[in-house]
Amino acid sequence: MRLRAHGATRRLSVEALLRVVAFFGGLFGLRGGAPLRLLSGALLSVAFLGIAPGAPRGALSAAGALFGFLLVTVLVSFAVWPPIVAEGLARSGVLVLGAAAGAAIPLRGLPPVEILSSVAIPVAALSVCGAVLTAANAEAGWRRGWGVAGAVLVPTGVAALGGAFLERIEAPREHAVLGGAFLAVGLLSFLPAALLEYARMRRELKEEVALGLLPEDHVALLSVPWRRRFEKSFGRADERREYTRSALLLAVARNQQRRRKGEAVRLRQLEVLTFRTRIRRTLEARRERFALTSAVEAGLD
Repeated sequence: MRLRAHGATRRLSVEALLRVVAFFGGLFGLRGGAPLRLLSGALLSVAFLGIAPGAPRGALSAAGALFGFLLVTVLVSFAVWPPIVAEGLARSGVLVLGAAAGAAIPLRGLPPVEILSSVAIPVAALSVCGAVLTAANAEAGWRRGWGVAGAVLVPTGVAALGGAFLERIEAPREHAVLGGAFLAVGLLSFLPAALLEYARMRRELKEEVALGLLPEDHVALLSVPWRRRFEKSFGRADERREYTRSALLLAVARNQQRRRKGEAVRLRQLEVLTFRTRIRRTLEARRERFALTSAVEAGLD
């Protein structure tokens, strides 16, 4: 009996050490590139969910296991999290893939549908966290503050809901339905942020048209992700990326300036001028290249 107790205590000590190491390793990678964020997601899953067989079941256990993960992710990442939906989605997606891999470790040996339903909960929670944080960082003042808080609290509620369902189901079909539903939540989580970005682009860039910075037809093209991504009139791929990103950030800066007062307004105005300059230079370079190409073609004729 003593030997068994000693062995169990030793296993717990080893796992506790692994979880501490995984926690600090995960912190290191949160602000890094895609490979580091992928690793960070897996390590933080290990830190908060463990590696011993068994999954957190129930509303409180699921919410508690993910609350720490979400809190750490937001506190470390919110200052550098992009306010652009496409970039926020890419950053969130890499982190979610790593977290899903780490969350599957303590589920080893379970039927595939139970692994699906259990992993889908952190996937949905982290996806919602990334979406809310992306929308929050496009705002300023108290709106941003509430948004950052919501990036922890809202997905914690999602995790609690998932845990509550998870402890009440047994049949494989029920696990499959639950897993599919929460994966759908994860996939659709960025839709509200995308709609907010569309409205912001239409509102803010129309004023730039009135100032003579942008051609009027570019507002409609820049507002829709698939149109701005493949619009050939925006020039080469590198010019198109620079132009669209500058326009997106200009809309964010204008929106934040609208929400601020005092010295913060002047700081945002500097950002607005910076992005206007980038857009103007890109448009001028494209016009010069098109004019040169036309002149060369006319000379050949």
